[in-house]
Amino acid sequence: MLYTVAGQAPGLTPRACVFAYDISCPRRARRVRQTLQSWQTGAQYSVFEVMLNPAQRNDLLAELISMCDPEQDALATWAPRRGQCIEVVSGKLRVRLAAQGHSTMKGNFSANQILAGAGNYLLCYDIRDEDRLRAVAASIHPMGAAIQRSVYWLRQSLSDMNHLLNQLCRLTAEDDVTWVYPLAHAQDLWRVQTQPSSLLPVNHRIRQRNQL
Repeated sequence: MLYTVAGQAPGLTPRACVFAYDISCPRRARRVRQTLQSWQTGAQYSVFEVMLNPAQRNDLLAELISMCDPEQDALATWAPRRGQCIEVVSGKLRVRLAAQGHSTMKGNFSANQILAGAGNYLLCYDIRDEDRLRAVAASIHPMGAAIQRSVYWLRQSLSDMNHLLNQLCRLTAEDDVTWVYPLAHAQDLWRVQTQPSSLLPVNHRIRQRNQL
């Protein structure tokens, strides 16, 4: 089976892209992880930040889709607005550029400035303690739609996002990390999964065609 990815015309300018997967089969998960690791500049357990131009992104996404079972696996990628990311680390907020390691952004940017005007957000978390994990999940779940385990799409106001971030600062500990990626448009999220939530934005950018 061959796959093609529809989207914007190929270009040369790289931008930050984030990939996430939820794959139950260890063999398929290992293949996807190894492929992403060859590109990654930052990652958590199954979320990878990479710098790609549109053509590279489409090629990589098509390659990853070919490794997955669409009936069992979930795969998503999104492009953060202006490549920006907000982290909740050790109860504090930090802003940085995605896919550029742990370096902070140049200039005096606040989390409020990064959130303003976006409206759509992808939130991922890595929580070690089970009690804190349940508390964080309970705070996030009513506000968005789960794309995968520990990955949520949120469509919220600036005040609601600020309230959520402040709540996460209180709930998390030193070894926990939460990432929030603002999106310029809901269509900046691409996903492959069976029976996605009706709350998620509709996006038909991934097409399948039979091999001749």
